[in-house]
Amino acid sequence: AFSGTETSDELRFVRVDEVMYYRVRIIPAVFNDGSPAVTVMLEDITEHKNAEEALRESENTYRSLVEEINDAIWILNDEMVFTYVSPRTTDILGYTPDEMTGNSIFDYMEKKTAGKVKDAFYSGKEHSGAHCLIEIAMHHSDGSCVILESSGCPQFDELNDLIGYRLVCRDISDRRKAIQRVSQWKSFLHSIVRNIPAMVLVKELENNTFVFFNRQAEEVLGGGQELPVGKRSDELFPDTLSDLLIAGDDEVVETGLPVELPEQAVSIPGGGIRVLIARKVPIDNSKSSPKYILTIVEDITKRKEAEDLLKRQRDQAQSYLDLAGVMIAVVDRNGEITSINRKGCQILGYEKEADLVGQDWFSTVVPLRMREKIREKFSCILSGELSPPDSERGNLLKKNGEERRVVWHNTLIRDNDGTISAMVCSAEEVSEKDCEEV
Repeated sequence: AFSGTETSDELRFVRVDEVMYYRVRIIPAVFNDGSPAVTVMLEDITEHKNAEEALRESENTYRSLVEEINDAIWILNDEMVFTYVSPRTTDILGYTPDEMTGNSIFDYMEKKTAGKVKDAFYSGKEHSGAHCLIEIAMHHSDGSCVILESSGCPQFDELNDLIGYRLVCRDISDRRKAIQRVSQWKSFLHSIVRNIPAMVLVKELENNTFVFFNRQAEEVLGGGQELPVGKRSDELFPDTLSDLLIAGDDEVVETGLPVELPEQAVSIPGGGIRVLIARKVPIDNSKSSPKYILTIVEDITKRKEAEDLLKRQRDQAQSYLDLAGVMIAVVDRNGEITSINRKGCQILGYEKEADLVGQDWFSTVVPLRMREKIREKFSCILSGELSPPDSERGNLLKKNGEERRVVWHNTLIRDNDGTISAMVCSAEEVSEKDCEEV
């Protein structure tokens, strides 16, 4: 200073309870008598230094946060050009911040995606800085597509002029794919349930109203018309049908288990009397309590009619067999008796068919001394090695141990592919003099 040079510096004073900062200026001066002098000026800058330090710590914290979080942070100017790109962007898109800075965000998008993004940004601009949450499909450096969930906010200066945008972006590609898979699976299941031949109805327990009917339910219960949801059973169907659809609900709620309902004849509007069976299945909420009841109703009218017809035909055929004057029995491939007529029971000394059905033919009907020989012959016939004779003589073993002499007539039963499935044996009693044991 004495040589005429002004200097400036900062001084740090450490006290017991605080640190103080001063800016010191040393300025050349001249006394009144013309001799050189020095002016020292001290300015207290402690608050300024503390503010700078706080700001520096805040900036370091912010920068560390931006660099370490998994989301990418971008700052764009008013022309949608990157002015800042956080390092995490490289993990998401494969580009370094330097590669993206100075480029337009639309350079990394498909044209159809860019249009939607522009509309979203301009909408935020018009609403004075309102945040927008949009999904952006962007190109990865390897050519793949990355779906980003982006939260954007326009930035304005003191004069409320747009100066740019700030975006926080998260990679949701895997989540998006998972959602699409779930959506596709739900659509697939809905299509199956919608089109299966059984009637499917879903009832919400809180209001006891139906929330879903499949096509078959609408076809049968609604007469081909779409059934309205949000209605109770008694508001949609006649009493007998409504009772069927309500039955078992309390048990499902109490036990939390599926319930099978017995078949029931119900009058269907426009469909006459139908035989229906129902199954109730609980659908739980997140607390594992029943929230819905899935009802599956099957119309078994035709099956029931077919079963009744088959039973009548079987009973009629059995009556013909029972009227026959000879014994008639059916033996399956395992040697078990599957059917025998009344005359056969009489000849063998049994009271009813049930006493013989399911029994082994050879150990029940064939005498012991002939059993192995006849069983081996039976196996050869089933394998095709031997053809059964039209008739042959032999003995039958009665329930009381006596033997009866008979003449056998055997016929093979084949299934659709020609495989032998059983043998029909008929036996006619003969006198002692006419029978020669084989």
